[in-house]
Amino acid sequence: MTRVDRRRHILPWVLVLSLGLWVSVSMAAIPAGTLFSGQLGPYRYTYYVPVHYQPQVKLPLLVVLHGCKQDAHEMIKGTGFNALADQQRFFVLYPETHAAMNNPFGCWVWWNPDHQRRDRGAPKAIVEMIKSLKQRLSIDADRVYATGLSSGGAMSAILGSLYPDVFAAVAVHSGLAYGAAYSSACGLKVMRNGGVDPEGQGELAYHHQGNTHRVVPLIVFQGMDDETVSKRHADQLIAQFAQMNDFADDGDGDNDSFDDSADGSDSIPGSAHYPYSVYRYEDQDEVVAMQKVLVDGLGHAWSGGSSTGSYTDPNGPPASNMIWAFFKRWSLTKPTPVKRLSIPCEERLRANHLHFWWHHTMGLKEYACDPWRVSWRHGFDDVWGGGRCP
Repeated sequence: MTRVDRRRHILPWVLVLSLGLWVSVSMAAIPAGTLFSGQLGPYRYTYYVPVHYQPQVKLPLLVVLHGCKQDAHEMIKGTGFNALADQQRFFVLYPETHAAMNNPFGCWVWWNPDHQRRDRGAPKAIVEMIKSLKQRLSIDADRVYATGLSSGGAMSAILGSLYPDVFAAVAVHSGLAYGAAYSSACGLKVMRNGGVDPEGQGELAYHHQGNTHRVVPLIVFQGMDDETVSKRHADQLIAQFAQMNDFADDGDGDNDSFDDSADGSDSIPGSAHYPYSVYRYEDQDEVVAMQKVLVDGLGHAWSGGSSTGSYTDPNGPPASNMIWAFFKRWSLTKPTPVKRLSIPCEERLRANHLHFWWHHTMGLKEYACDPWRVSWRHGFDDVWGGGRCP
């Protein structure tokens, strides 16, 4: 009879148990109710661990993106998300962009094509931050959410558009739709006047998602007195996500399983805060998957935020609480993700070239797929030099 060396069987289990014990101890060593900081390449970040954190219980993660002339600590002070995290039990990640020479105000560069593609630029960096935190904290990967103000709101829209397999839902406060502009000069014009063809941008986002598609729930906050970002962008965000979600649920972007016509609305009169209206957008099952909140009297500021932070207005309805109440309804398994091949823009270029040379013009969807952009502007819908600026 062959003699079995039991040590060879016991040793792997000892290693596994030791590793598990080390992870538990290391996680337990993290003091709850504390801010931590880190850096990933040129991007810094701060994250918050709520009180009563227990490593054996997985918690959601909320990503909060600052606006121009802000940083993580301004968002911490202004939004009150840390106190809400203590009450509702979730982690908060505050990424920070860097103020480069071509970005002196520290904005998230939502207008740059290098930051409008999956696995590139700032979107990739933020997703890498999330992956890094998952190694340190007990995060529920099915309940990761993103929100932001102004340029941070625009970057939240990009994250939700490109990564339906990472973000269960997104919120955009005073921001813009995915692909609203493709240069800084055009971005300034778009901010004031609104963008063009949000439906085309929704289809473009769908094709940039890869092969995993999922309806991405969205809530939009917009001040009606905002003089920095036009109130038109609230409607255009809804239109962009509606078209993207129309493709995502069944692969058909023309059957209006999602559309940008509100299925209901409520007007809340002002008493303790500004009056506001909430518009609801339902899917085929009459489930509200998108909301738009328009706040009368609110400028370019976080609604209901603390005056200790920048770009806040305490007189608005509590955006932070309303956003989290919306997020709590969603996870990566709801709505159900699907695997479906989408055709990236790069694979459609030849057809676009043939269309251009035959017709001497092109539509917005074809133009948006051109990686050189400027070289095609003279053929873009017969608007000489117009590009994507309205």
